[in-house]
Amino acid sequence: MIQICSIADAASARGSRLVLIATDWPSDAVSAAQLALLAELTWPKRILPTASWRRARARGLEDGEARRRYAAELRGSPALERLAMHNRLNDLCLVHGLLPDDRLAAEVVRAELLVALSAPPPRTASLAQVLGREHEALLAAVASIRLALLENEVVAAAHGLLCLSQRLRDHAHFEEAQLFAHLPEIADLDAVTRAAVLAEHTKIEASLGELSSRLDAGATTLASPLRLLLLDATGRLEHLLEHHFAREEQQLFPRLDTALSEERRRSIVADFERQFGA
Repeated sequence: MIQICSIADAASARGSRLVLIATDWPSDAVSAAQLALLAELTWPKRILPTASWRRARARGLEDGEARRRYAAELRGSPALERLAMHNRLNDLCLVHGLLPDDRLAAEVVRAELLVALSAPPPRTASLAQVLGREHEALLAAVASIRLALLENEVVAAAHGLLCLSQRLRDHAHFEEAQLFAHLPEIADLDAVTRAAVLAEHTKIEASLGELSSRLDAGATTLASPLRLLLLDATGRLEHLLEHHFAREEQQLFPRLDTALSEERRRSIVADFERQFGA
C-alpha cells in the first residue's frame, strides 16, 4: 500500500516506511518528536523534481504539464527503483511538505511507483538491490544511535555504535575483497569515481573513530555540549554514508553488474547473503 499524507499527519503512518516529498526540510522541525519522525524516514529521504523543473514551475508551468515532466524525470531513476524495493517489503507513506507543489510531486511519485510495481521483477537481483538492503540497515542503525543520543540514553547509544562499527567494517571488507578488486574491469569508470569509492571507506572509519573517542560507554548521561557534539558527528557520518552508498548504487554497482560474468556476479551475491543474511 502507498499512502500520501502531510508531515502534520505523518505520526499516524507509523509502521510504514516514510519518505519526504518536499523542497526542503520543514523549518519548524525542531522538537524531539519531529526529529524522531524525520529519523524514521527511509532512504532516499527526499524525492525532488530537478532544479530545471522547479524553475519552469516558478515561471508558470501549468499543473498537467508539470506532472508529465516530473513523471518523465522519475521513470527509470535509482530513487524510484529504491522506493519500489521498499514497497515490495513494506507499506510506504509519501510524506509531503507544506508547499503546494510538494503535494503535486507526491501524487506523481505515487502514480509512477504504481506503474513500476506493476512490471514483473527482474529474474535476478542486481548488486545495488542486494547490497542496498544492507545499506538500508546501516543507515537505520545510525538513526537509532541519533535517537538514543537525543533521549540521553548513553548506554544504548554506545552499544549501538559498537555494533554499527563492526558491521560497517565487515561490510567494507567484503566490498574491498569481493567488489573493488574488479574495478579495473570497468572500462568507463572515471578515475575520480574510482578514487572516491576507495577513499570513502577510510573517511567512514575515521568518522567512527571520532565518535568512539567521544562516547564514553561507562557514562550514564551526557552533558548538553558533548551530546550536541555527538549528534553533529553522527549527522556527518549519516551524510557521508548516504553519499557513499548513492555513489556505489548509482555509479559503481550497475557497471559491475555489466562487467562481471553472470557466474561471478551470482557467486558474489551468494557470498554476501551468506555473510550478512540479506
